[in-house]
Amino acid sequence: MAIYFSNYPLINVVDLIYYFKHKFKSCKLAGTDVQELAIHRRVSRLNYSRRCAEASAVQAHMKQGIPLAPGMEIGYVIRDARKWEVDPEMKASKFDATYYRGLLKKAWGEAAFVFSLNSN
Repeated sequence: MAIYFSNYPLINVVDLIYYFKHKFKSCKLAGTDVQELAIHRRVSRLNYSRRCAEASAVQAHMKQGIPLAPGMEIGYVIRDARKWEVDPEMKASKFDATYYRGLLKKAWGEAAFVFSLNSN
């Protein structure tokens, strides 16, 4: 069985599972292309009442002179999750490895049972 991702060719599901399991177990994020870690969200508004990644992403895009409007999709990379510092996808050069390891761990925990694989 194979899956198609919009930016990638056909990938065998078993290969994909073992790839992510290896990434999770080794937490090898060093050497990862920062743009591969971009989070994509559709902007619903330009003003947020609380601090969050989306609010920081909107501000980061506006600081770069990138015009935004509700309904547009943005891509961003979390540089520092504690401070909600983000960079627009195309300008990102660093990322918060601890934050992305947590996302990877959570994603694997949610998906591993489907393939009857132990996440340990």
